[in-house]
Amino acid sequence: MNVEELKAEFAKLPDVGTGPPYSWQRHQQSFRRHVEEDDPDKFLRWSTSIATMFVGNAMYILDEIEYLGPGTWWRILEEPWFGDAIPYSTARYTSGNLIHQAFHLKVFENLSGLKVRDMKSIYEFGGGYGAMALMARRFEFDGKYVIQDLPELSLLQRFYLSNVGVEADLVTDLPEQRAYDLFIGCFSISEVGLEKRVEVLREIDADAYLFAFQHVWEDVNNEEWFMDFVENMDMHHTLRWMDHMESGPNYHLVMWR
Repeated sequence: MNVEELKAEFAKLPDVGTGPPYSWQRHQQSFRRHVEEDDPDKFLRWSTSIATMFVGNAMYILDEIEYLGPGTWWRILEEPWFGDAIPYSTARYTSGNLIHQAFHLKVFENLSGLKVRDMKSIYEFGGGYGAMALMARRFEFDGKYVIQDLPELSLLQRFYLSNVGVEADLVTDLPEQRAYDLFIGCFSISEVGLEKRVEVLREIDADAYLFAFQHVWEDVNNEEWFMDFVENMDMHHTLRWMDHMESGPNYHLVMWR
């Protein structure tokens, strides 16, 4: 997908209204304005991208690099630079956001004992601009990757992933396939209403789950909500506090059969 195709697809989207400040409805409108008025080739520098889905030079990324440990991480983390990503200050071959996505996947592998490369299918709810899909491929995953997201984000994912050579199925409603090896929802399903959460988690079944979430979202206690979800699942699980992040508290919840 090129810039002209992206603009044409955005122009076809139906109106969603403005929504309250800091809501995803407002972010949707902001992305539409960016596509119309700003340079899509630099979309990772847009204010709304930075506010919603691109981790820059946050100090906590240093702790995540340390967690990843020694090894040839530069091969996995090498930034393709499409979208004009901001380089990470102490590792300029990559970006803070790619480090952050790799960190999530490494936490999943360490806590569950499972390997992303052994998965045959992954479903991601809320995929940002596609960075997690890229990281999964870098972790040697070669199966079916499905991302469900808002129409604006789905178009940006198509724009990004098609230009960095990553294959994924991009949908805005529940996909036809309902069973997966791994369900990923990092700071995504924890940021939608309870009705939507229940719908997605009822319809999509997985043998393993990777969640990252903030303690509270609007008036929902996410920690209590996710613990209630765990109690209804016959699965192993580990709740991990991300104490290195300045905001919070934030958690990982990893579940597996």
